Amino acid sequence: MPLRRALLLPWLRKPVRRWQRRPFGRLVGHFLQKLVRGGQDDASSELDLGGGALLGLLAAPGAFTSLLMLDKYSAFLNWMRGRLNDDLYVTSAPDKYLFLCVAMAVTGIVTVLKWDQILPDQQDYLNLAPLPVSSRRILLANALAILAAVVVVAVDVNLIPTVLFMPALFIAIIAPVVLRVVAVLSTTKGP
Repeated sequence: MPLRRALLLPWLRKPVRRWQRRPFGRLVGHFLQKLVRGGQDDASSELDLGGGALLGLLAAPGAFTSLLMLDKYSAFLNWMRGRLNDDLYVTSAPDKYLFLCVAMAVTGIVTVLKWDQILPDQQDYLNLAPLPVSSRRILLANALAILAAVVVVAVDVNLIPTVLFMPALFIAIIAPVVLRVVAVLSTTKGP
């Protein structure tokens, strides 16, 4: 609960709570919990990961790759190595494609692992059929839960590389220009 409270903006909390209390919001919440928990019973021998651990594992490949590439784009290390005139836009193209491939691979793995939970199963039918909810609303709630899960996975997989890789690349491109400007300004005499 504290994480949910911290992530929701104060003005957004009340409408979200109100929406969660309605039948459609509860259906979407049910399908989201089913996607995260896997719909397994407690006696299952498989590893049961919560939402936070799952998101952490999904973000790990991009984070490690970004940290390993900080050495490649360090302006100081490139200066020490004598690479003063590298075109970092061309140099960084393969790395950008690597991040795209990592994001697609992680999303594909999650899709394969959760494929059997996309459509309502027999347990959902037994639980939801007696309720006065149309099958169209059940499918719509499931589709909305899948959409929310896809957005969360996409943001999670791409957020850390965006935060770590892009500023490092930006600094590596701008730092030599700034250093040249400072050198020129420091060598010119004032009036």
